[in-house]
Amino acid sequence: MESLSFRLFLLLSWSSAARVCIFYVSSNVCRLCDCVSDGMTISVNCKNRRLMNVPGIIHSNSTSLDLRTNCIKELRNNSFSGLHHLKKLDLSNNKIELIEIATFWPLSALEELRLEKTNLALLQRALRPGIFRGLIHLKSLNLQNNIQQSIVNATRLPDTTFSDLVGLENLHIDGAPSYVFGPGFGNLTNLKILIMSGRDGFCELGRLESQTFMYVSYLRNIDIIHCKLNYIDPGAFRPLKNLQTLNLSENTDLGFQNFQRLLEGLKDTSIRVLNITSIVFPYGVGSRLTKDNVQDLFTTRLEEVYMNTNAIELIDHGVLSNFPSTLRKLYLRQNRLVFTLFMCEIFNLFNLNVFDAGHQQPSGHDDYRWGRKTRHVDIRGKSFPSFENSESLSMVFVDTRKEENDTMYETSEYYKTNKTISRTISIWKKLKHRRCQGDSVEATRHFEIPSYPNSEKKYMLSEEHKSDIEGRNLNNPIHGRKETLKDNSNSFSLKRKRSVITPFANEYSMPPEDQMSTSVPTKAAPQPGLMTPEDQLTTTQSAPHKISLTTFICTRSRSNFVLLDFKEYENNITYMDISGNEIPNLQNSSFAGLSRLEFLNLSSNQIASVESGTFAPLQSLKYLDLSNNQLPNSSTRRLHSNLFETLFNLQVLNISKYSIAYLPPTLFQTLHHVKVLDLSTNSLNDFNVNLKNLTELQILDLSDNHLSFLELNIMNHVDNLARNHSILVDLSRNKLFCTCKTLTFLHWLKETKVVLVNKEQYLCILENDFVQPLNDTEFLERLEESCKSYLMVYIVTTIAVTFIIASIIFFLLYKYRWKLRYLYYMAQLKLPTKPIDNIEEVFINDGFISYAEEDVLFVKNCLVQELEVNRGRKLVINDRDFVPGEVVTTAILRAIRESRKTVSLISNASVKNNWWIFEMHMAQMESIHTKRDALILVLLENIPNKNLPMDVFNVLKSCPSIEYPNDKHAQTAFWIKLNEFIN
Repeated sequence: MESLSFRLFLLLSWSSAARVCIFYVSSNVCRLCDCVSDGMTISVNCKNRRLMNVPGIIHSNSTSLDLRTNCIKELRNNSFSGLHHLKKLDLSNNKIELIEIATFWPLSALEELRLEKTNLALLQRALRPGIFRGLIHLKSLNLQNNIQQSIVNATRLPDTTFSDLVGLENLHIDGAPSYVFGPGFGNLTNLKILIMSGRDGFCELGRLESQTFMYVSYLRNIDIIHCKLNYIDPGAFRPLKNLQTLNLSENTDLGFQNFQRLLEGLKDTSIRVLNITSIVFPYGVGSRLTKDNVQDLFTTRLEEVYMNTNAIELIDHGVLSNFPSTLRKLYLRQNRLVFTLFMCEIFNLFNLNVFDAGHQQPSGHDDYRWGRKTRHVDIRGKSFPSFENSESLSMVFVDTRKEENDTMYETSEYYKTNKTISRTISIWKKLKHRRCQGDSVEATRHFEIPSYPNSEKKYMLSEEHKSDIEGRNLNNPIHGRKETLKDNSNSFSLKRKRSVITPFANEYSMPPEDQMSTSVPTKAAPQPGLMTPEDQLTTTQSAPHKISLTTFICTRSRSNFVLLDFKEYENNITYMDISGNEIPNLQNSSFAGLSRLEFLNLSSNQIASVESGTFAPLQSLKYLDLSNNQLPNSSTRRLHSNLFETLFNLQVLNISKYSIAYLPPTLFQTLHHVKVLDLSTNSLNDFNVNLKNLTELQILDLSDNHLSFLELNIMNHVDNLARNHSILVDLSRNKLFCTCKTLTFLHWLKETKVVLVNKEQYLCILENDFVQPLNDTEFLERLEESCKSYLMVYIVTTIAVTFIIASIIFFLLYKYRWKLRYLYYMAQLKLPTKPIDNIEEVFINDGFISYAEEDVLFVKNCLVQELEVNRGRKLVINDRDFVPGEVVTTAILRAIRESRKTVSLISNASVKNNWWIFEMHMAQMESIHTKRDALILVLLENIPNKNLPMDVFNVLKSCPSIEYPNDKHAQTAFWIKLNEFIN
């Protein structure tokens, strides 16, 4: 009972969509097929059920029936009877041998019929006239992948069969060599799209004749892809007045000669999009695009042109000037371009939004591999990675590998066999110093193939960008680069044959210098979309310098790349990829005029020098890639500290693989909005920079450096960030140290909330150079214990060393205290301490008398009387001659310096007087530093040596001295001797 109730509950809980199928569709059908309904319509899915026939009972309300990949061989007149509401029928991938004439007649509401890969080899037999009678609402019919190679020449296109499909809009069909869309297609006035593809089916058209599309003049979009076309009649597309999109890609036998004939037939159409990707064999001899190849292009109103993968090695100057003024997007990806004079003609295409000459390579195929887990956020219309999921960096970083051709351009087969190109390159090198502003030329300097690494790290962008790289969506490209050019127009012809005067007179010879600038006659304004090259150049010269370019891509070129000068042009460029070239130096003016730029890729350019103001104009920049470049080999491989100071809006900065050995501490301090900072694969020994302003940082990649630990301020900052949002740090493939000195860092690795990428792979180096996995918790515990046992030793040793050093310093200060004081006071007086050459010009006084207060009577009554009065000496007596208010030490030092001798009177009182001792030592230092006998010691009293201070005793042993006698007769000799000493 409980089981029955449960089943009833499930039955009642089922969606209303399933109920319709259960009650109104045969139970036999539902056993075989999946039935889904929204309450009004029913979809029956019988895909891959090994059915031999169409199920007999299908409800009349069914709107979709999927019979793909079964074993159905026959379709009878009653196979679909009663299905008046059926709108979609898929019979693809069956082995149908018979379709009776009235099989589809009941399907009056059918809008889509798929019969691809159903073995309808001979369409004229399988699709007999009248088989589509009544399918007046059919809009899409797919008959691809039915023709077999063995009977391709016997297959015809039965136009009378298709004449009943008056509502048909979209036709997918195979292509045989003799196909002509005959008169029966004249009834298909609603037919807008025709797709013939050798990729999705069978197609070997070979030729397009003038009568091929005569009766399908209502077509707007035509895809003839991979159909082995080798000839196009000039009138083949002339009847298609409404044609807007034409895709002739992957017809490698066409070549540019047929492209020239094609353009002649497109002059009278409404063509907007033209795709001629791979109309030249991409792995063969290189091709050259000439002015004759595009001579009728300016008469069209093309907006998008795709010329990818055509092995183009050279575009003649003047070719881009032949493109119509309506052109918005131009793609030249995956060629072999040498960026010559044609580049400057971009400035003549003033409506051009996208120029994509990316991924130039010999192999001619795109080999980018994209990750699958990247999530993206839209920042003001631009897609950047979102790093909320912090599983690993692989969700953001994707390795891309490139196969390189070691053969230089100059050794290519095309170069050897084409002397014209050789001459062009030679002349181009002569023009390398000319500038490109209006009439000037600035060109590439060399035509060398840059070397590339075996792998590159790329940041994922959006799915839209991803599809661009894969070649599926060429509307929003992603790679680029540039240079500048000159146009000199003298005369133009409005006839079929036109000439453009270029810097190559007589096609490839240099014109005289006075002809390098010519005027263009004023002309009436042409109608939009019909501008001739002359009109474009005239408009460019007369109108303000304004271009519409937003995306500029030139990557992996074969030449030394010179940046185009945009500062004279008002532009809206937001995306620039010029990676994989050779740009050895970036100067302050390199990106002038690009104030709106948001994405800049400069990776793999062998950039060795970047001036400090290079990025100053790029204040809107959000993504900057400088990876895989090379700083000069020196011990100071560093970037300027103010290199990024104006990049206030930057969100992604990649400077990996740049051989950086040192980072200035203030390098990143203005990057407030940076989310990704990639410094991997450099030569950093330490990472001590200011990151406190990087509050939005989400990824910090420091892998593949020489780091041994992180500084405390870095650890604290990323920990603070981890409290607000997820942050990833990669320290893998560094030489991390496991020592007591790095114990704080090791604890941080163990306890931090920061996501450490590839943490299980971290290795650390012990003091004995032994390598230990860092995820071994027991090892870290043992290291911590060993560090604790040595802590007391470190403390005692530190105290002992500190005490010894302090003692030595104290001893030296005490020993040389008088010398230091002498030098200090002499420096205050700004007096020299070196030997005096001319004594007579310096000394003002004969002697300075140094005495204690107790000896003042002897000085006044005896010494002054004998030396000044009797012998005419000029003495300095401090109680008499010192100026009141003057600093005593200053007065003493000045008196010593300005006197021939300092007479120091030694008595029991003076040896206890500090000022007397000071004067004695200063006089002694004067003697030592000026190398003269400046001190005379006079012993007034007989003082035992034991009562003399050690300082006085030492001075007494080293300086001349005289003893004052008590005998009056001996005193006369004393004064005579003292007077002689003073001399």
